[in-house]
Amino acid sequence: MDLDFFVNRQHHLHCKQLASEINPDQDVCALYGLQSMIVLRDAANPLRRSVITTLGTLRYKRHGVHVNVKMHNDGSYARVMPAMESVQSQVDSNPPNACERITPEALLSQENLKRQQTVTWNSDLTVTIQHDAFKLVVDSIIAKLQRLWLFQANAPEIKDDEVWTVPHLRERAHWRRSVYERPEMMSTRLCAPADKTYLSRAAITESVQMPKA
Repeated sequence: MDLDFFVNRQHHLHCKQLASEINPDQDVCALYGLQSMIVLRDAANPLRRSVITTLGTLRYKRHGVHVNVKMHNDGSYARVMPAMESVQSQVDSNPPNACERITPEALLSQENLKRQQTVTWNSDLTVTIQHDAFKLVVDSIIAKLQRLWLFQANAPEIKDDEVWTVPHLRERAHWRRSVYERPEMMSTRLCAPADKTYLSRAAITESVQMPKA
């Protein structure tokens, strides 16, 4: 990350570029599972804390009921305030993909029939992390990134790949799951779908065979 640390008078590792030292307390009550981060505290105001993390390729693996996340050190880093007040980043290469597929993959088993679906879950992530509503959140983040990247030279092109999930299958799964969740579980809510009359095969057969008066 091209950052230099030295031992200061308090016997803490100090970074001159960031005017901060490594905080002995590495718990910021957030970002649990992220292995590639260091908690800093401001040299002038120790109560002001921040987190630095690499911005390389993201790797994750399930660890019990949690998920451990590691990011490859490619020379770029981000500095984040725990209260999300500001973000400072220095990118020496192409920015990495910020969003992973955290929505279950839902595809039609037979495209021509549209009667059965195949849903694939990521075994390296927990069930609570994989939610159909997250696709809407990711879309919102990508839309904001695309607006911000208008001011950046050589900004990467983001393509919204809908092949890995069929929109109406995702929306249906989102609605079904929301029935069993707390109302405040997700901020993205779908309108209740309109009820449709189900016509059984027997009813259709009877209507066809019914003699005319």
